[in-house]
Amino acid sequence: MWTLTLLFLSASACMERDPRPYQAWLDELAADDTGDPSDPTYDRLCSEDGGAAISLTITNASAYDADLYWVDSACEPRSMILLEQGASTPMNASVGHVFRLRQAFDELQWIAERRVVEGDTALVMGGDR
Repeated sequence: MWTLTLLFLSASACMERDPRPYQAWLDELAADDTGDPSDPTYDRLCSEDGGAAISLTITNASAYDADLYWVDSACEPRSMILLEQGASTPMNASVGHVFRLRQAFDELQWIAERRVVEGDTALVMGGDR
């Protein structure tokens, strides 16, 4: 009996009793409005459907590790891949598609946005918009 009681007390001591610190972090994260039009690095471009299919290479030329997003025709950013600083990735896209980079770990700011135009074979995306 004592063994069972001690086992229960040991197990309950390891469990987090108050999940509020994690919940507060989630609430703060959810409140981060990346769609604020007053943010000068956020142009709110939307992808245009119906363009010719192309293959291209997207390069993160920013000073940060960054998340690459494709922006759909409803203007919703869709997370695609993490690109380390200086890294490139091949991508199938269409003329008219829009891609954005967002700083991955610190300030979570949009740092670049580019629309694919006819003739593109590469998008070099950096902090210069």
